[in-house]
Amino acid sequence: MRKLLPRRVRTMMRTTSCWRILLPSQKPKPRQLYATIQSKTTTTTTVMMRPLTRSRPVSLLQPLTTKMSKNHPNSLKKTRRLNLRLENNPKNQATWLELIDLQDSLLANAATTNTGMAAASSTSITATRQAKLHKAITEKKLAIYEKALKHFPTCLELLIPYLTLCEIEFGDSNPTRLLTLWDRVLKRTKGESVQLWDRYLTYRQTSYLSFGVNGFVDAVQECMDVLKGLEDSESNQSGLLHIFTRLCNLLHESGYTERAVALYQGQIEFSCFTPPAFEEMDWRQRVDLFEDFWESECPRVGEPGATGWKANVMGAEGVAGYKPFKAGDDEDLIVNDGDDEYKIWFRKEMEYSFMNWAPQRSTSVKEEDPDSMQDGGDEDEEDDVDPFATIIFDDIRPFLFNLSSPNLKSQLISNFLNLLSCQFNTTCTSTPLLVVAESLMRVELMNNALVSQFFPKPVGKEVANTTSPAFPSFPLNNFPITVSTLYSNSIAASSNNNPSLLTPAAVASIQDSGNQKLEFIKHVIRQSCKAVDDWDDIGIPLILSMEAASAAGESSKGGGVKAALKLGKSMLKEERMNLSLWAFYAGLEAGRGKLDEARKIFQTALSAYRTFPPENQHDAVLLYVAYTELEMDCQEYCRALWILVSFADSSVDLGKIETERPSATRILKARKFLNEMADAAIQKCNSDYQVTLQQPSSQAIRITSSLITSTCLFEYLHSNNNIEEAFQSISLSLSKLGLLPALRELVLETRLKLYVTHSKRPGVFVRPGDIRTAMELAVSEFPHNTSFLLRFVEYESKTKIENKVRRLFDVELKKNPSSTLWLFAIFTELHHYSGQTYNPHSVRSLFSRAHECPTGKHCPSVWYLSIIFEILQGNVTKAKQLLFRAIRECPWSKKLYMLAMGELRGVFDGSEVAEIIGVMEEKEIRLRCAI
Repeated sequence: MRKLLPRRVRTMMRTTSCWRILLPSQKPKPRQLYATIQSKTTTTTTVMMRPLTRSRPVSLLQPLTTKMSKNHPNSLKKTRRLNLRLENNPKNQATWLELIDLQDSLLANAATTNTGMAAASSTSITATRQAKLHKAITEKKLAIYEKALKHFPTCLELLIPYLTLCEIEFGDSNPTRLLTLWDRVLKRTKGESVQLWDRYLTYRQTSYLSFGVNGFVDAVQECMDVLKGLEDSESNQSGLLHIFTRLCNLLHESGYTERAVALYQGQIEFSCFTPPAFEEMDWRQRVDLFEDFWESECPRVGEPGATGWKANVMGAEGVAGYKPFKAGDDEDLIVNDGDDEYKIWFRKEMEYSFMNWAPQRSTSVKEEDPDSMQDGGDEDEEDDVDPFATIIFDDIRPFLFNLSSPNLKSQLISNFLNLLSCQFNTTCTSTPLLVVAESLMRVELMNNALVSQFFPKPVGKEVANTTSPAFPSFPLNNFPITVSTLYSNSIAASSNNNPSLLTPAAVASIQDSGNQKLEFIKHVIRQSCKAVDDWDDIGIPLILSMEAASAAGESSKGGGVKAALKLGKSMLKEERMNLSLWAFYAGLEAGRGKLDEARKIFQTALSAYRTFPPENQHDAVLLYVAYTELEMDCQEYCRALWILVSFADSSVDLGKIETERPSATRILKARKFLNEMADAAIQKCNSDYQVTLQQPSSQAIRITSSLITSTCLFEYLHSNNNIEEAFQSISLSLSKLGLLPALRELVLETRLKLYVTHSKRPGVFVRPGDIRTAMELAVSEFPHNTSFLLRFVEYESKTKIENKVRRLFDVELKKNPSSTLWLFAIFTELHHYSGQTYNPHSVRSLFSRAHECPTGKHCPSVWYLSIIFEILQGNVTKAKQLLFRAIRECPWSKKLYMLAMGELRGVFDGSEVAEIIGVMEEKEIRLRCAI
């Protein structure tokens, strides 16, 4: 029986000219890329449609290329399945995101396929094919985003990647079109998202064609005006603080240091020194009242004699401020015979920037030379007055905002110290809020003192010493702050397990960044401690750390630790109830080997603190933990156990500690007390987070982590140094922490420190794989913590197996790329082991990868270090090429521009230097001296 054809086919065969049989002698005509439409009537009409070229919009169902569909048949099936789901339910946001992710996987698979084909075909052909495929997939992704945004017009998960893709596609070729798109998106979302504003400001800052300092300042003002009109919540205040920090950082890096410092001074005075009578007012009314204080030119925070707005409500006598460094003051400027006008200008510009970083007063100019105001002699003086040096109230008024949270006030001061080149983080976490924005503000490693520490000495030559010294410390500090991390000669320094926040190199970087800046920072800390409660337990020790590090090596003046001890002794007379100051003071004595003196200081403080008011007793746990760690470093484990027992039992006399172990009753009592204290602190932190959806204060985080540390050390000591008992206690605490990353980070730091200390005990063997696993887990959870990274690299450097370190960085840079990770990976490659030289090709490859990554592409420190690296390698032509790329990616960084007149002056001719200076003027970079 003959098999019938399907009905659809038989219907087509009956239509005219739709089916014809080809005789064997006939050849089929070549296929035409046209569509022919014929009517079913007797009259046949043929309509020729446009050719199906590649410029035609691609359907979401259509595979991009036949070869891709053959190589990856599952991609077409997934695309059809997702499109069918979207036809049935276009409101499914997860399906749209899955369809977009599928395009990225197609591009990754195609790149892998082309890499395999590169051996059999020309490299240029493969690159061309890859570029065409990338363009096609990008166009398809844009089409998917646009269709998805019709259903979800305010979804940030769709908007931000869509706008980022638009920047890549036509941001450089048509910035006006992209700005119009941004304006439309911000109006549609009503500007209520801090994350969206941050991405918009990132584009305004990194777009070379449209960037200008004044334009960026206007964009920030527009952003803050919108955010200040929203609900005055803590989360909104946190967003405003982030935007404010970005503004000040850009002004500082583009040369407007006086305005950046004045903005911080005004915001700190307005937020932290508000008079009690004004606290209940609306913050907008307080701004009007604050104008009187600012215009009175009273001493402001950071300046000598400043007492704050609170003490000067009715105004006070203005001060002259810092003396401006003018054109006639540079007689001692060193000028070589071969220096041209640009080299001389460069030195003047750098000297003026060093001397005139602080805002001046209008009274400063008047008091310079009173006689010059007579007989019309003030015309030249007026010409010399810098209009950007004196900051009036209208310059800061649009950027003042309300800050009510003590935690945010503490973070504001911390950000100010970072701007002043003092690396300080009071947020108690190394994880940045917004990784891309953080990379734009990563400028610490552009300081000459830290750059010399970043590169090994000597460069490119073998080190004569064949011994294995300790792995060098990373000059960038990004880890939680505790009392023991403030200075390397502090508590438990003999164990070499603690990272150091303030080293002589760190203090030298502050001194190199500005005249009298170190004293200014000390004034900021001392004055802020009186206004912000969270600074009580960390601010004063920070001053002692600076004193110890800045005076290090000056034996004629007493030397570092002695100078700090002298200052600390005088400060204890005023701050007798500051327990963290007692702990740090004792740590300084221990750091110089005076263990008996350190014990006496600890015992004096612990015997007196119970008589203090309750609000001054919260730091007692810091004393107990610090004293316990000191005795453990001295291998006095029984004394260390008695110290923790005395925390629960006040009847124990620490001056007469017995050599026998505490009784079982006291052990049980101490364990119950410590566990209850730690659980109560953890529960309070969790409840505060559930109510405010904000991390607890830095002070609460440090105290809670110290309580958890005390329980861990207690289990370790009473079980005869059984490390497993201590780890069980830590694991139990970690399971209770919930969404508190800052606290988890400090607890993991305690775990690693105890692990390393235990492994160094005589007669104790710890499997290297166990320590490595613990370090890898800590790094994987907090990949931006430079303390964790340094511990891991230092441990692996002893094994001489460098590939383990490289594999770890490769994995983390793919999962959590950041400027901190890129810089640390490059630093590790430079110092991969002592006694051997580094591979310049490996270092250059890491720099190149960082330049292509979004988190390193716009990081000024990455570009600056890569240029210095090429200069050290003697490849100044390559350094010149990198400088042009750096200026394009970071058009706001004045220090990058100045390389052309400084370190790279020999490879730039006069016309090129003039062109770069013209670009600086076009981008509105501050130039203090005329050429």
